[in-house]
Amino acid sequence: MRDKISIGSMLTEKEEKLILEQLKYLQNEIISIQQGFISFVSIPLGVYALIVYYILNIADNQVKEILFLLLPFFFCLSFYNILKYTIKILGLESYQRHLENMINRNHEKPLFLWQSFFVYANGYSFIGSIGQFPCIFVIFIYFTYNFFEVAISTDSIPKNILNFLIIFYLLQIVFLVLMLFHCLRQYSWIENDCKKFFNEINNKEWEKNLADIETMYPPYIKNILKKSRRKFSDIKNE
Repeated sequence: MRDKISIGSMLTEKEEKLILEQLKYLQNEIISIQQGFISFVSIPLGVYALIVYYILNIADNQVKEILFLLLPFFFCLSFYNILKYTIKILGLESYQRHLENMINRNHEKPLFLWQSFFVYANGYSFIGSIGQFPCIFVIFIYFTYNFFEVAISTDSIPKNILNFLIIFYLLQIVFLVLMLFHCLRQYSWIENDCKKFFNEINNKEWEKNLADIETMYPPYIKNILKKSRRKFSDIKNE
């Protein structure tokens, strides 16, 4: 009786059915997120265009300065949402690919090839991402330039507030870079965790091994926490 589940072992009919149900759920989740991208992308860009038109043609000088100080933060907030859900989609697709490979190996046939082979066929996703980058970059540079120009030259806002805004905006740029890094690595991180879990653990101890795979924090944060805990433990034992 085939009763064990691992990436290299045969699946029972019940186990395969559970995997197929999860594949359907993951695909529905991906479609739901992709549908939400219309509002995440198009609506904020339309609002920014109207605000810029208002600033350049209607607003008085003080209102113009305030809006140019706030616009970069709104832009960052919108871009965070785009990156957050892009990262989630990449994670779902990576896990979906892993489940497809489990079924393919179980039958020793390429029955499921979408996530493992065809999802990015012809490079449309790569070309689309590269094509969008200049558009986003130009908007970001425009908002950033006007932000610092106003922050440096304005006398209508207290300097202490301006200093805080500059610091907060620089922090936003740092976090955006980190989010971009996560976006580039998310697919491979999920893939590596799946391989680590299904290839290396003992089935009899899967609960313990699963608990050891920490997914809440980024890998570099996990390394810092591990070193801190180890150092604290050594100090405590002395």
